[in-house]
Amino acid sequence: MKMKFALLMLMCSVMFAGCGHHAASKPVTKIDVAKIVVQSLIDGDVKAMETVISAPSFAEYAVSSYGPDFAGYKLDDFTFTDTKDLLGEDVVIVKSKNGKINQTLKIEKLGDRYVYNG
Repeated sequence: MKMKFALLMLMCSVMFAGCGHHAASKPVTKIDVAKIVVQSLIDGDVKAMETVISAPSFAEYAVSSYGPDFAGYKLDDFTFTDTKDLLGEDVVIVKSKNGKINQTLKIEKLGDRYVYNG
């Protein structure tokens, strides 16, 4: 079991390195997770999405369904606001500066890290 966990961590580190992230820059805040989600949608990167989504099997669907709306954007084209929704759940509001995209990403704490949950 320890070997599988070590292998999983190594693979995640390699994926982050390949996506321009460094192992030291693992997502530690809700905003970090939201930025990885948006960058995954911009790039069509299912592997990066799998690293922050609560149900990795949903990553391909999320990228193929929502990714086209983010095509042509850069991460700097968005603002990210950490807040709570009407039910008091943690969310990050993602807005494009041109006003065409306004998404609410549910980000929740799972163990010792935050994950995207819809």
